[in-house]
Amino acid sequence: MTAKYFSPIATSMLLALSACNSGGGSDTDGPLAPRVFDTRLESFLEDEALVDTAEGISGADLPVSGSARYDGSILLTQDELSPEFRPGALIGRASMTADFAASRIGGRADSFVDEADRAYDGSLTIAPTDIDRQRHPEDDFSFEGPIAGTLTHGTTRLEIEGTHRGGFATAEDGTETAISIVDGTMTSGGNTASMGGVILTKD
Repeated sequence: MTAKYFSPIATSMLLALSACNSGGGSDTDGPLAPRVFDTRLESFLEDEALVDTAEGISGADLPVSGSARYDGSILLTQDELSPEFRPGALIGRASMTADFAASRIGGRADSFVDEADRAYDGSLTIAPTDIDRQRHPEDDFSFEGPIAGTLTHGTTRLEIEGTHRGGFATAEDGTETAISIVDGTMTSGGNTASMGGVILTKD
């Protein structure tokens, strides 16, 4: 697996950690329950450590029949929208399904929370796209397609639109993974900001 996967992952993690550490908090005394955002981010980091050892799978080496489902997390970050309505980071559940017979992959992401632990309704569609069996993981991504949807929390409405580019890899322990880098925009309150992130799933 080449560094192209991990530089964006590292950037997204640093942004999320910065947002997490600067937000949340409480003025109450006594122990606090673990925040959902923190717990999910910890899980994301554990999965990132797993794929950090992964070797990319060439398109020619993928199965030609059957299917596989990959479950994990999606982390999105941005720092341009106005503070009164912006989340600096969102983390949600993600699933990807690869239909190897049709050479297609797609999925869905939902159950988002932001760095202030606000939960969002709605989902993002990871639109089905072709798996390019001619591409090699050292040279290029194996699939590329749109990701879009609407997330809401109270009166806050986030319109998310972008592209995901990714590939398949096998970790040292044999875990099969599907990883995508996300680039796009997040729009809220009539303002639009650039957005980046990572979809990190495993079977």
